[in-house]
Amino acid sequence: RGQVLHKAAGGGSKQASQQAGNLLDQLRLQAELRQREISSESAERSASNLVIESALKNVFFFLHDLVQQLNIVRPPVDREYVAAAGELLFRDLTWQEGFADYRTQAQSKGAMVELVSLACQLVSPTRFSINRDGPGVERLRLALFDFGLQFSCKEYKNEFNYVERADFEISGNISVSTRWKADFKNGVLILESRNLERLGSVTEVIRPQAVDDLLLDEFGRLLLGMPNRFRDLARR
Repeated sequence: RGQVLHKAAGGGSKQASQQAGNLLDQLRLQAELRQREISSESAERSASNLVIESALKNVFFFLHDLVQQLNIVRPPVDREYVAAAGELLFRDLTWQEGFADYRTQAQSKGAMVELVSLACQLVSPTRFSINRDGPGVERLRLALFDFGLQFSCKEYKNEFNYVERADFEISGNISVSTRWKADFKNGVLILESRNLERLGSVTEVIRPQAVDDLLLDEFGRLLLGMPNRFRDLARR
């Protein structure tokens, strides 16, 4: 009986060893498959990142060349900006100055181009004088800050140091900016613009494959207030 028990125990040990071997084989297979998936995902991500960087480089080269020419020509910009319930109407604008720049990632992340920016100043000969009372003073002040408009403010306070009214002097300068940002995680570009078509900020998602010579040319037309198809092309 002792021999029988010994054989049974030996058989159980052999079976457990086989099960352990099967488990390790299964884990090795799963690990191998996962490594292949990671390698494939990494290759796809790298390819996507290169497409995004290439698009951003094209944007920068175009904008850099564009602003160089515009800084010399200083053409009119056929656009009107309206604010403060129509009290502010900026028109007869001309290009004054602009510049384009870019930013790359840290070396540890690959040093890829991740942002291209454009900033420019449009000027109008018109200046505005607006008066506000009570709470309207702070509302107008915040709106002017949000739009990035240049202004001065003369406040009139009562004996309790409360601002009863204020006189605003607002220049005819409009600051326009655009930021083309890489979203490497989702494989797209994010275009953030401020005071581009109207006062305020707008954000749009653009596929990097949509960035070509035609799109960039239409963006230049948009920047100058000319008829354009930029928004339609950007949605391709």
